[in-house]
This record gives sequence, C-alpha cells and structure tokens, in this order.
Amino acid sequence: MQDGCGANFDWHTARPYTAAAGVHPTQADVKVDMDSMKVEGKGVRHFLVSCDGCGSGCIVGPRFRCIHCPAFNLCIQCDARGAVEHPGDHVFQILLTSQQSFHHDLPAGTRVELIGLKQHPLLNGKLATTCRFLPSRNSYDLQLADPFYVSDATALHCVGPAELTSVTQLRPGTTVSHLKNVPMKFVQLAADTPEPVHAVAEVSSAQRAARNRHRLLPQPLWAALPRLQQVQISGQASATNGLLVRNVEDEFGSIVGPHLKGDTFTVRLESEAGKTWRVSTFDLCPVVTSQEHLQELVQYSNAQQEAWQCIQDLPVGQAVEILDRDYLGHTGIIAHPYNPELQCYHVQLENFDEVAGGEAAMAEEYGVADLPGKSIDELGAIWDRFGLRKPSPATADAYVLQAMEFLPDTAEGPHTLIFPSSSLRPLISSPEEVFMLRERHEASLMISVRESTTPSIVESVHNTLWTTTSNVPSWSTASR
Repeated sequence: MQDGCGANFDWHTARPYTAAAGVHPTQADVKVDMDSMKVEGKGVRHFLVSCDGCGSGCIVGPRFRCIHCPAFNLCIQCDARGAVEHPGDHVFQILLTSQQSFHHDLPAGTRVELIGLKQHPLLNGKLATTCRFLPSRNSYDLQLADPFYVSDATALHCVGPAELTSVTQLRPGTTVSHLKNVPMKFVQLAADTPEPVHAVAEVSSAQRAARNRHRLLPQPLWAALPRLQQVQISGQASATNGLLVRNVEDEFGSIVGPHLKGDTFTVRLESEAGKTWRVSTFDLCPVVTSQEHLQELVQYSNAQQEAWQCIQDLPVGQAVEILDRDYLGHTGIIAHPYNPELQCYHVQLENFDEVAGGEAAMAEEYGVADLPGKSIDELGAIWDRFGLRKPSPATADAYVLQAMEFLPDTAEGPHTLIFPSSSLRPLISSPEEVFMLRERHEASLMISVRESTTPSIVESVHNTLWTTTSNVPSWSTASR
C-alpha cells in the first residue's frame, strides 16, 4: 500500500489500464479531421520510418504510430482505407512533424525541399539545393531547381512577419531562382531511402563537431589547417595589406597562409578572389566532408602544436614562422644547417611585402626561365602563394606571358637573415613531420648536454675528488 492523493492504492488489486475498445481510429465515429491532417502534415518526411501498409521506405505526410506495438506505422493513405488489419482497441498517435528532421548544417549541394510555409504555400514541395548553411542565423541560402514566379496573388498573401525576405522584397512579376536566409525549419532533406539520409547525417554530424572545437581540441583553436582547406568565416577580417577591415558573416574562403603567432590565418574569400585577409582562428571553421576528414584535421592541428616546441636542429628547407618583433607575421625557410654553438639559423624570408604586392617577392625566387615545363596546377599554386590574380583563361602559356611583365629572366635571389632558434617555430605540412622534428630536437638536446661537460671540467672535478679523498683510508683499510 502507498499514499498518494489521500486515497489508498494497491498495485496488486488495482485494475490494469485497458485502451477503450472500439473501431479503428479512422472510422467515422472517431472525431479525427482527416482533411486538416492532410494540410498540417503535408509534405513532412518521417525519415527512416517505413509504412507497414504499402511498404514505403519513408512516410510522407501525417504518420500514424501505434502506441501499443513496438514498431507499427502507417501513412495517411493506408490508414484511411484500412489497408492493414490491426487490433481495433489499439490507439494510434498522429505525428505531424518528423522526429528526425536532418535539416541542421547540411553540406553545400544537398538536395532539399521546402515545407511548412504559410505565406508562400506555392513554394512548399519545391526542390532546391543548398548553397551554404548560415550558422549565425540557422538558415540556408538555396538555389531553386525551378525558378519561382512572384505573382500578384503571392505578393498580396505576404502579410505579417516575413517568412522569406528574399521573396517578399521582390515586386510582382519577377522570378526568383535563389532564396537567401531561409530558416532551416522550412527546409527538409529530399530523400526517401536510408542510404542518402545516413550519408548526409554523417557529414552534418561531423560539421557540427568541427564547429564545437572546445570539445574537439586540447586548446580551443585550430593550430594548423592544410593549404586550400575550405573554411567558413564569421567575424572580422583584416586585409593583409593593412588598409581595410571588414565584417564577414558566414562566408566561404580557403586557407592560403599558416596559423601565425597572433592566432590568425591568411585566407582568400570566395567573394573576393583577388585579395587575401587575416582572420582570427576563433572566427573560422573548417568545412569537413566526413568524420575521417575531421579527424585528419584534428590530428594535423595537434601535431602542429607539438611541432612548435621542437626548435633545435631544424633541417634545411624546413618552413618556419618568425617570432622576432621586427619580422612578426613573416615566414621563411631554413637555408643553412643549425649552428649549435650560437643556437641560430640562417633563414630565407618567404613572405612578400603585402603593400607592394607579391610580384617583387616572386621575382626573388622565380625567373621567367623557371616557369616553362610546369603544369597548370603547379603554376596556379605559385600564383596563389604570392597572392597574384590568375590569367583567364588559365593556360600554361597565359601564366608565362603574364609573368614576363614583372619577372626577370632569372631569379634575383632571396634575402637571408640570422635568427636565434628561440625566435622561430616550425610549420609542418603533414602530421608525420612532427616525429622527425621531435627526434632531431631531442637528439640535439642530448648532444648539447654531453658537450656542456667539457674535458677540462671533468678533469678539474676528478682532481678535486682525488685531493679530498687521498688522505681518507679506504673502506677495506678502515675495516681492518
């Protein structure tokens, strides 16, 4: 017995709950407005839920779920016509929204459809592809599969808070092919079978994990991202020439320079291909294509953080970041072997003068004679490195003709400066490099320790010990 609301209750003698026996919930004497159900749940996809009546792999529209059976579902058509015999005393729950929506952080190019629009009902069911997800607004930019004509009736129907500003701002008689800032609640994945749903869900999950870097990385920043890695940026961007600062909201770009001491990356925005910008690592997120891709980026970032500590005996040709105050923000290449006595390096500066542009810097390393024979991809990478605008069309001959306008016949040769090892930190291009750098660094430290114990010091210590112990009897003598 147990007390409750004042009345006694006995679990053993209490009558069990029994659903009210009756006809199937869709029969006439059960007050279910089927017409309303068709409108309210129209077009909603219940992903990974199949109909036990017709066998459809994805129920579209209201879902009828039996609350008595572990897994029994019907679509509205099968429920209405009683396609499947089912116990009449079983109660069905009508679900008008999907329990698994799959509409958050969908990758660009995903096929979707519009649902749930009340101001623009004619757009419901229209197919589109995602251009980008806007994480700051939880919305999408979409490209419609078929352009939408804004009629007079459509314009008159736009009252109250705007669902789609990209439509309501246009005059009647215009055609819309792109929709901007569409709230994700109006977007659903256009897929009926489990395979594409699972594929998109994996990418979406990986992308959300990439945004939540505080749980992903030992330090809440990306220490390294591969060159040309696509990123999405929301924050302040400073032009690399120092002349312009702008706010960027959910724009795509690509990495063209390493992570530097000021916690910034050099990026090129897709909207402004001719300029490079410095963006804080806290304001960008890599665009990932799978869980494996995400793990590769995490491994690379962690390896770079470890590589920063390995500054002894860097190999010739190793890329480094310069931390010296006068050259902060510059990178270079180790030009000569490490000098262990002075603990310094000869470094060939790699960064170009951003104010003057990249042509002068390219002339230090390349002449016109160096370009013939290189592939279009190799030439494009060189142009990207120095921030130069590529020719159009981008053929090998076009690259060479453009280079003849500012390059000498042979390279002028780079400047080499001397920096202490403490003013440098290595930049790696792959996680595997850190093993070699760590091995060289530790070996150099061991050699330094051994060489610091010079013969003169050892001899002095030995003589001192002999002098102090020569008059002391040995243990064996004392034991006698």
